[in-house]
Amino acid sequence: MSNINRNKKVAILMATYNGERFLKRQLDSLFAQTYSEWTLYVHDDGSTDNTCEVLRSTISIHPNMVILDLPKHLGACDGFLSMMSKIEADYYFFCDQDDVWVPTKVEKELDAMARLEFLHPAKPIVVYSDLRVVDPDLTPLHDSYWKMAGIYPDFFTCLSRFAASSVTTGCTMCFNHEAKKDVVYPAKSIAMHDAWVTLCCMKHGGIVSPIKEKLVLYCQHGDNTIGAHSAENINLGYRISHARQMFFQNKKHFAMLRSLGYSSVFKYIQNKISYRRFINQCLKEE
Repeated sequence: MSNINRNKKVAILMATYNGERFLKRQLDSLFAQTYSEWTLYVHDDGSTDNTCEVLRSTISIHPNMVILDLPKHLGACDGFLSMMSKIEADYYFFCDQDDVWVPTKVEKELDAMARLEFLHPAKPIVVYSDLRVVDPDLTPLHDSYWKMAGIYPDFFTCLSRFAASSVTTGCTMCFNHEAKKDVVYPAKSIAMHDAWVTLCCMKHGGIVSPIKEKLVLYCQHGDNTIGAHSAENINLGYRISHARQMFFQNKKHFAMLRSLGYSSVFKYIQNKISYRRFINQCLKEE
């Protein structure tokens, strides 16, 4: 039996940019959700293809869809945060233009949220799920993004442990209004919106809880803003050849942490080592 309070306002926030190739398929997956009492808010970041035509044709038949008039060329991170700052709801979802949502995604994440809110009233809460990695034709590439990327959510139990890695994938997240209220603006030093919401939630004593199901088909097509990377390929040779890239990724991640008062480089490195040991132990037990 569902725990969802149907009187709560649910906002799905979608950012688009030159996404006509996959956009209709994603929109179809949203409107096929088993829980449909939500509003889709879309910000287009200045597309030059037929993305806006796809959006206009969709909104003509779906009244629970709103196209926002925001500044263009914000990028994914600032675009999502701008939408979030302007929309008032009880629960929020981030939505990419090129994935496909499993039909029960919204229902299962809202149900998990309701159970956690019952146990932890007035707490900021984020829930997130695993993903199934697919190619542009939705042919499976890997059954679990967590397994592919070496993500073990059981490690992440406090803010200092979330320092080790960005574990929450934005397109799988649902977070409540209390979590939104704790997001710091302006966010000048952040790497991505999903990591920022997660860290702000943990900073204020919130709960970040995994759902160990694959609720998103994570489409890999070569133009992804972030994309899926296999942990198996991140060996010593990869680390040496991508040392500069990895340095700047860690620099951005640590800058987010510093802006929230986490200032120890030693502790940051220590947590990353601890996470690597945790992963190795999990691999031995599998």
